[in-house]
Amino acid sequence: MAEISGGEVIARMLQKEGVEKVFGIIDGTYFGFYSALHRLGIEIVTPRHETCAAHMAGTYARLTGKLGVCMASNGPGVANLLPGLVVEQADGNRVLAITSARRPSIMYPDRGGSYQCFDQVGVIRPMAKWSESAASAERIPELFRAALRAAWTGRPGVVHLDVPENLINGPCAE
Repeated sequence: MAEISGGEVIARMLQKEGVEKVFGIIDGTYFGFYSALHRLGIEIVTPRHETCAAHMAGTYARLTGKLGVCMASNGPGVANLLPGLVVEQADGNRVLAITSARRPSIMYPDRGGSYQCFDQVGVIRPMAKWSESAASAERIPELFRAALRAAWTGRPGVVHLDVPENLINGPCAE
């Protein structure tokens, strides 16, 4: 079996879903994802702020009927994304938020003082239809499919997948 990055797996799944644009600020914590998007011809639209990325994804979803996708980096980037997610959930726009996180060995157990570290899934879960974190590269496809099921079931709204930086940039079985 060939190995590709977790970001490449996500990008390929988005391509199969018909996603043409991803909105987010480019950051090194998910470079494996953004470089895969570029190779697959999925346009990367970079706003000036993460809240705008969520609103752009929501507007895209409403105008096209497709899934809107936004991305935010761990810590402050995710905190900046929150106001946009609240609005998009309330407005019933079908948005997938993909966030990066610090490596699990840095985040768990919480020893306090971890750089740009907070419970991103725990914060987003109450304001979204679905929110989970990938604990291993092997779980990325399964969790991504679960996010898509949640996105396309019932009233449109926000779904969220949190992928640690070592998984999004590291090897994953194809």
